[in-house]
Amino acid sequence: MDSSSRRAVALISAAIPRSAVARLAGSVLIGAAIGVGIGALKDAPMGILVGISTAGAIFVVAGWILL
Repeated sequence: MDSSSRRAVALISAAIPRSAVARLAGSVLIGAAIGVGIGALKDAPMGILVGISTAGAIFVVAGWILL
């Protein structure tokens, strides 16, 4: 990885909370907001599925970035 990529990853990881509980809470809030938006645009079951998958994806990606 070159130095500019390392700097970009360092800036992103500095903004992500190190605590798993804080990352989980943040991902649940973002997932719920996106789920409500999709639920309002499409239908409720799709909003629930999108919200759950978004929360999981955000939590996992944030964890990988912190590694």
